[in-house]
Amino acid sequence: MFSFRRTDIALALSCFAASSYTLAADYVDLHSWTQAGASSAGNWSVASSGHSVYQSINGNPTAFMSTEKYSYRTFKGKIKVDSNAGDDDWIGFILGDPNSEFYIFDWKKGDQSGAKKGYKLIHHKGSLASFQAMGWGPSHESNTSTNTILARNTSKGWTHGTSYNFEMQVYANRIVTKIDGVTIFDISGLDIKPSRFGFFNWSQGKVNYNAIEQLYPPIAANITEEIVQGVSKTVRGSWTDQNNTDTHSCKLLGQPRYGSVTFVSPCSFTYVPDPDHDGAQTFQYRVTDNSNLYTDGTVTLNVLSAGSSIVMPHYIEAEKTTNVNMKLKSEGTSVFDNPNISVTNMPSFMSFDKDTGILTMKPDLDDLGLYEDIRFKTSNNGLGSYDAGVFDLAVIPQNNNDFLKQSFVVVPSDTPLADYQDNLVATIKIPALKSGEDKLVEGPHQVTIKADASNLAPVIIEGTEISPGESVSMTIDLVRSGTSIPMRYSSKEEGVSKVTINFPWIDSPDDLRYVIQRTCASTDSSRCSPVMEMDRTKVPNGQVQVAIRKAVDASYLTYGFAASNWASTDLANQISGLTNDDIVAVNLNVNNSYTKALLSALSSKLGNSELTSAIGSMGADSSFVYQVGKGLESFKTDSGYRWGTSAVTWINLDD
Repeated sequence: MFSFRRTDIALALSCFAASSYTLAADYVDLHSWTQAGASSAGNWSVASSGHSVYQSINGNPTAFMSTEKYSYRTFKGKIKVDSNAGDDDWIGFILGDPNSEFYIFDWKKGDQSGAKKGYKLIHHKGSLASFQAMGWGPSHESNTSTNTILARNTSKGWTHGTSYNFEMQVYANRIVTKIDGVTIFDISGLDIKPSRFGFFNWSQGKVNYNAIEQLYPPIAANITEEIVQGVSKTVRGSWTDQNNTDTHSCKLLGQPRYGSVTFVSPCSFTYVPDPDHDGAQTFQYRVTDNSNLYTDGTVTLNVLSAGSSIVMPHYIEAEKTTNVNMKLKSEGTSVFDNPNISVTNMPSFMSFDKDTGILTMKPDLDDLGLYEDIRFKTSNNGLGSYDAGVFDLAVIPQNNNDFLKQSFVVVPSDTPLADYQDNLVATIKIPALKSGEDKLVEGPHQVTIKADASNLAPVIIEGTEISPGESVSMTIDLVRSGTSIPMRYSSKEEGVSKVTINFPWIDSPDDLRYVIQRTCASTDSSRCSPVMEMDRTKVPNGQVQVAIRKAVDASYLTYGFAASNWASTDLANQISGLTNDDIVAVNLNVNNSYTKALLSALSSKLGNSELTSAIGSMGADSSFVYQVGKGLESFKTDSGYRWGTSAVTWINLDD
């Protein structure tokens, strides 16, 4: 039988019932069967029809067995001890090899010499002779190294002259016995090799086995499939049945260790993998026919690790190695290869080590600049691919940053000034700075200050001592009209001290702004956590995260909230007030009616067809960046792969 578990790809295989050359009631021809045990112990007479056999001798253990060996078969018929037979001992059935190992299901009428009435299911490793040698009582009541009582039921003995309907179901790991439709034993966990089947008597004669027929249970198929993590898979049950008139039903038996399976009538199983665990995942299903015969099939899904929740930096420094763990390996124990990763628009300074999952970036000074639309996709053994993210990446210099050179003026006083330690003091005047939008720059900005190697002594700026030839990075709070920075010269002798001040290129006249985004739904991998950052401004966590940059005054608004609360924020007012060049970034970590209302308000206000189309396809795990008047800068949505979406977007305000 087929049975699939769920991952994130949808696939269906057809179920079928094999045609049969037998009738529903297939009577056994006992003419080919043979006696087992001592020849003097039994006298088995087969009727001319071949459908019944009579055993007349009251003696030692004797059996009458098939020459064919069976793995899956059900035997039914009638058993009766003549009214004038006398005695009260064992009648029943045998399965296995009477010379080496077998199972016996037998039935005793009454208690006698330590042997109890009722039913027994016994596993004996030996021959009928060794079974006899144990004696009546021990063979039916004692567990030894060669004899195991698997089950007992002493509630009832058989009656002379009464015909009983018997049934014995034989499986590879299970034996079911019934008398008059009542299940006496149903024992599983056995290891039954293909075996001969037959009838068994011990110290009981005049026993008739009549109308012996064999039925064929449906045989559920064991299925092994290789699937990629992050893709749901649907499997339909498959089986064979030699009874071509039977009808069948299916059901799911339990769940795999990781991931979940859903049963879909009539016989489909959809498996969704756990995004944090790969490796072999198994579950079972059962196929039952209209005679209530059934077998179980095992589905083994070899789940290949393929997911990733990538966190890429928005910039790296030249002449410096930066490593990123791509988190490709599942948190569970994997017996399979790590996934491959392919990169579109991959810079030459990037390399990926599949064995370690590490992305290494080592740019040199020739690599300075902005690299856009670097796209990562993962796959394993050719089974689909996962879009792990699209990123813009800036490469900036470590020192002597020349992306923005601003002049400065050393303004000496008429008389040299000195601090209380008599160090000479001067003032560095940084003039008003304008951005690429022709806006005055203010607030904290990172600067790199280098003291010239020709200086005779260290300089001290903002409490940091800078030796000749040394560079340091610090944050300066810029004033819109110009910024004065006091500088101390650590010498009592007058002289010339030269310094160079460079501003990182992210505040260059190009006026590039960046947005870092990662969205994660509640069912996503534990490796995924939502992130949103716009120009060093971090956005609070929430089911919905929004950042807005207002062009008119370069101010930033951030929101993180439960989707149901969005209308209670001032976000609706801010959306209605958006104007050209404003930037809007949105993370959706959930998808419901509230997020649809939010997106509808955005779409109505902005009226951009590209954005409207993107919004129409957004689910949980979606993000976009939009600049009013210019269009959609980036858009990303997950299709149920359950590792979230990741993106880094750089925006040139001068475009």
